[in-house]
Amino acid sequence: LFALAAKVLYGELAGHSHGDILDQLGQLPRNRLLLAALFTAGSYWTLTGYDALAIHWSGAKLAYRRTALASFIAYVFSHNVGLSILGGSAVRYRMFTSWGIEPGRVARILPFNVVTYWLGFLAVGSTASILAPLHIPGAWNTSAASSRPLGFVLLAALALYVAQSARHVRSIRVLGHEIELPGLGITAAQITTSSVDWLFAASVFAVLLPPAPGLAFPTVLSAFLLAQILGVASQVPGGVGVFESMMVLLLAPWLPSHAVLGSALAFRLVYYVCPLVLAVASFGAFELGQ
Repeated sequence: LFALAAKVLYGELAGHSHGDILDQLGQLPRNRLLLAALFTAGSYWTLTGYDALAIHWSGAKLAYRRTALASFIAYVFSHNVGLSILGGSAVRYRMFTSWGIEPGRVARILPFNVVTYWLGFLAVGSTASILAPLHIPGAWNTSAASSRPLGFVLLAALALYVAQSARHVRSIRVLGHEIELPGLGITAAQITTSSVDWLFAASVFAVLLPPAPGLAFPTVLSAFLLAQILGVASQVPGGVGVFESMMVLLLAPWLPSHAVLGSALAFRLVYYVCPLVLAVASFGAFELGQ
């Protein structure tokens, strides 16, 4: 996927110099950068709700300030390092166990957070794809010309999970592992929290895009969700290259490739790099305290 992303980007940007992209960055209004920073803060604050819910559900006790610190560092590492043992799971295990949470409870917290992440994607992704379907470009639309069929699939998956959570015996088996499901109340909180996070993250990218006639937020949201998930699936740290390639392709009807890539670069700086600097400093301070 990374090699394919490089090929796609090369083809899309062959007619533009790196100066075009840097000019796009320089043209971003300061108020839009400030708004992007506020949306980024909102996204990471919402992400702390994942761990707060997980700790409550697991029966562990931990002050919110500690939960929020571990959650922030863990999610920044996950976003930048990828879904690996060096990412958020290792950070959570290190910090939570040092504060007295038993390893067994940490083992319940980790899959709970993964499920919360996907529930929000199913909710927001299905809604955006059904109400504002995205045209699938070129050779990608071998099975469907738009993302609307995918939206119905996502909605069916979400409904199936919610129905399973309402049963007396609440568990599912994934790849041979049994995962315990919370009740409807916690499930509703998971869906709400994760959906708000996805909306915040997509809003960061949306405000960094230049104005384009006919390009509405639901369309940007649909493209953002699809590009993010493909970036996660690629296992490339941060989805670098994969995310940018998909955004360039999906937004091609509205914006030139250099404009989208310039906004994508600004998005990475605001949403990934700046929080990473803060997270590394915070984790270093935590280790010194230990």
